[in-house]
Amino acid sequence: MLADPAVRPLVEETYSALNRAVDTAIKTETPPELTAALQNNAFIFSGFKTFHSLSEVGLALTDADGHVKPFDVFRRDVEAIDSKYNTNYLYAEYNHAVHTSQMAVKWHGFVADGDRYNLQYRTAGDERVRSEHAALDNITLPPSDPFWNDYLPPNGWNCRCDVDQVLRDDYPMSDPELARAAGDACTDEPKARMFRYNAGREMTLFPAKHPYLPKGCGNCPQRGSLNLATRPDRALPQCRVCGVVFRECRREGERRLNEWKAANIPERGGLSITGENFHTGSLLITRGSMKGVVGHTLNMAVRDSLLGIRHGALNYRYIGWGECRTDPETGQRKHPEAAFFLYYEVEIAGRTYYANVKAHRDYKAEELYCIRDRCNVADLRHDAPPAVDDW
Repeated sequence: MLADPAVRPLVEETYSALNRAVDTAIKTETPPELTAALQNNAFIFSGFKTFHSLSEVGLALTDADGHVKPFDVFRRDVEAIDSKYNTNYLYAEYNHAVHTSQMAVKWHGFVADGDRYNLQYRTAGDERVRSEHAALDNITLPPSDPFWNDYLPPNGWNCRCDVDQVLRDDYPMSDPELARAAGDACTDEPKARMFRYNAGREMTLFPAKHPYLPKGCGNCPQRGSLNLATRPDRALPQCRVCGVVFRECRREGERRLNEWKAANIPERGGLSITGENFHTGSLLITRGSMKGVVGHTLNMAVRDSLLGIRHGALNYRYIGWGECRTDPETGQRKHPEAAFFLYYEVEIAGRTYYANVKAHRDYKAEELYCIRDRCNVADLRHDAPPAVDDW
């Protein structure tokens, strides 16, 4: 259904509306990878929303007895479905996207400042505030407290609550356990539990448990996340929808990456990022690096992290180094251009990944090779790697 060219404009109409919501929050200093992640999430959400609305249209073609409805009845039912999805629901979804985009951008600033400031939950302070949200008013905790992983606003549809930085000495710290109990009570209703997420930390507009999104995904690595692409050969019907939605989103992401590469990575040499966290003091990003990262993962969050690599790489944490692998049959090294590999831990969209970096013999520099979701940390060496002159 979603692969039909006639359906694509329907997805794009919803995406356009939600993307305008994202644009209201984006600032010049907003990391490009955060912007891309929110746009990806808007596109994915739009795809699944379109699938659900068109599925209802298909079901509306026949009555309870299985007979095809008269055209006037069918048209009236379709108009009602259109009004439900593209007026009533879209109004709440747009407002939610505006709020989550704003909070995601604010969260980025909170994380940059660390625990120098506390964060304080604040309601709109008027008669429209829901009683369960009012119970969270003035909760004050540091950004590192787990409370914010689940209860950063918005905490429901059309929620207007906010969070602001406050000086640590100006307000007493809240009891973390009491704060969490209030957060649990605020989202205790089954339909409200999906709002237990942090849009900034997870870099998403909508919760992963939203009813539009696929259910019954078993052990599929896609379940519970909007960052991972799925395989089109899964048995469940919703998997085919996943395949189409994520394929289209990947294409848009690849177009964005290619534009960034053309503007930022010279064909010869590459982009050198200087930082004290690197073993040699700098990290080289070449066009080969871009190809390596994209070629090793379908994870859109990892791919989009390249858009903000200038500052994102400065948060890489060195964890060790290892020898290059050798083919046991031929005795040849898999990467003869690399003297060895260095490994860095990096957080992307709230998850830990590992950057594999070549100690490149020809460049005499560390060159990013790929970013993976796992690493055999126990197998790494923690003594001093060979000096550059010995590469």
